[in-house]
Amino acid sequence: MELLCEGLRVEKGRLKELSFSEAPMMVGNYYPYCPEPDLTMGVKSHTDPGALTILLPNHIGRLQVKHGLEWLDVEHVPGALVVNIGDILQILSNDEYKSVQHRVLASSSVEPRVSVGVFFHPSERKLVWTLAGADIAGQACSLSTVHIYRL
Repeated sequence: MELLCEGLRVEKGRLKELSFSEAPMMVGNYYPYCPEPDLTMGVKSHTDPGALTILLPNHIGRLQVKHGLEWLDVEHVPGALVVNIGDILQILSNDEYKSVQHRVLASSSVEPRVSVGVFFHPSERKLVWTLAGADIAGQACSLSTVHIYRL
């Protein structure tokens, strides 16, 4: 969180004040073998509604991020974590950080795709206080560019 604050040029503890680690949610994902992956979508295109997502995927891959009009494969790096910015952090950073549109494609691999995701959301009582005034840098928030997708 301190690195994100540094990128926004605000004091290091500013995001910690929002209590992101107060109630993280951990989710295990299991994508079984799919005989016809071209006819099936693993997880449709979406952005994460929270602040930050940290994902530990296995070697199967199939995670893609949207860059402009293109879908790009996220290369598997053994032992590496995937970190996604979510919608709330885009709002709080006043679009300095962008929520990542992503999807998971079905796989014909005999091995399943398995991943563990940890989703960080700000404390609701702190978020209301922050959004009532401004973003974390003290600027007026621009809500017009944020789209929240639900699965």
